Amino acid sequence: MKPNAKIAQGFDTVVVTLKAGGVVAGTVASETPEVLNLRDTENKLHEVKKADIAKREGAPSSMPEIFGMILSKSDLRDVIEYLASLRDRPGRPIDDSIPRALRGIAAK
Repeated sequence: MKPNAKIAQGFDTVVVTLKAGGVVAGTVASETPEVLNLRDTENKLHEVKKADIAKREGAPSSMPEIFGMILSKSDLRDVIEYLASLRDRPGRPIDDSIPRALRGIAAK
């Protein structure tokens, strides 16, 4: 499995370097000729004026390729099914007492 071979639109991460310094990264929530809106990993929306962007790049998939070597096809399907199910859940308040990596497990 090669996660970087083709990343579905809407799931690809964009990294922009700002002319004034700093970096903003996230998935494209919306885009106009003047503004790029990125949603970060905490689901926060960042509005970036395109005139302020020095460089725009795509980032690699957040799923490391090693998972294709250590997980069976059945396990990979289970991971993908679980991730797809997250889109169908209504928003819930985030419990900061639970580490981010374990929040999905703790919610079950």
